Amino acid sequence: MESYEILYQTNKCEISYIKSLNTINIKWIGYASSDIHHENAMKAINFVKEKGAKTVISDNRKGKVISKESQEWGHNVMVPSLLQSKVKQLLIIESENIFNQFAIDQMIEKNKMSHNSIKVETFLDLESAFRNIKRQIE
Repeated sequence: MESYEILYQTNKCEISYIKSLNTINIKWIGYASSDIHHENAMKAINFVKEKGAKTVISDNRKGKVISKESQEWGHNVMVPSLLQSKVKQLLIIESENIFNQFAIDQMIEKNKMSHNSIKVETFLDLESAFRNIKRQIE
């Protein structure tokens, strides 16, 4: 397991920085209202820019349903903000909640069609995502 620095933590998300991989990891926890989800996502993007991270991991294993409003916001606000950073890849850890995963899959497809400069990949667990990043660094 990689060592990391927790940058921000609430009962809905934890944002950490993995220096050895130059990666921001966002761990989503449970259901968050649209306002809370947007606020946490923007905090993560600000940390991405502050640290100059090249990779973002969105760990959705414990996340719950993402509202349609948040899905649209992600497409219209969050993704364009990421495009203005140094991020080259977004690694998504699949949710244990089938409804959440369905929403995530829809967001991935919608964003692939309009924003293809960031590589997006999905994984079942965090360790697989770490191995992927390490292979690219070596």
